Amino acid sequence: MSGKGKAVCAAMARGAFYALAALGRPVGGVRPRRLYDVIGRAGWPGEAYRWHRNRWGDELWLSPHRHLDRCVLAFGCYDPDLHFALERLLEPGMVCLDVGANFGEVTLHMARLVGSGGAVHAFEPAVLPFTRLSRHVERNARHHGGCVRCYPVALSDRGGTIRMATPTEEAENQGLGSIVSAAPSGYATVDVTAQTLDQFVVEHRLERLDFVKLDIQGAEPLLVRGGLETIRRFRPRIVSEISAADLSAGGITSRQYCDMFTGLGYRIHRLTRRGVGRRIEAVNDDFEATNVLFVPPG
Repeated sequence: MSGKGKAVCAAMARGAFYALAALGRPVGGVRPRRLYDVIGRAGWPGEAYRWHRNRWGDELWLSPHRHLDRCVLAFGCYDPDLHFALERLLEPGMVCLDVGANFGEVTLHMARLVGSGGAVHAFEPAVLPFTRLSRHVERNARHHGGCVRCYPVALSDRGGTIRMATPTEEAENQGLGSIVSAAPSGYATVDVTAQTLDQFVVEHRLERLDFVKLDIQGAEPLLVRGGLETIRRFRPRIVSEISAADLSAGGITSRQYCDMFTGLGYRIHRLTRRGVGRRIEAVNDDFEATNVLFVPPG
């Protein structure tokens, strides 16, 4: 195909993408959702960043060339169930952690909800996502009153440096960085700074911790081991992804991961748009969930 023909096809794909987004957003997206990826790749074979607003009013530097960015453009946000749950679970003045913050869409929503009297500590050790995270926090400072602090740090079970699979410019999905899983295509393995949650709390003199969003591609158990004192002391509510494959890369099953919390007196619940969903009584080794909510005793 000639260069002109390719340009025409790309323009048509871009028009189709935005038409699908406009039609599908009110109903949660057109099915199958992989259509957005197929058309997005055709319309934007390379980076094409612009400022866009998500459904919560935050300004984000997005490129339809990237998978997560396409989701925000198509659906208004990346994980609507999580965002709606945050509206029910967070209150002004709370102190929250966003662990695995990526480019900060959840971070910014948390900040809007806790306000200037609260605090959001966002952790993202991968360089490229952290650069956008910092830019987004600065761009939207008027919405959150300066309550966000960003750290290029991996929370783990030890401090120092640690090897991590981090995205390069070539990675279409830049949200798969991990300190336990092998580097997928488009990722490189580099050294990043690590710290335990307990060390962080002492260093920053936190007097309360109300809520944690945890999504670090199988390294979640490492954070728990390095934060047991903090979890026992503050009893925060914790939202976590559970991926059996990612956890297995770190040598643990879904059941063993959940047992870490039930051993501390936590209950396991589905996370719904209304916040706390039904209780999960039993978890098998291969249990999978986009988000569960660990609810502390009392």
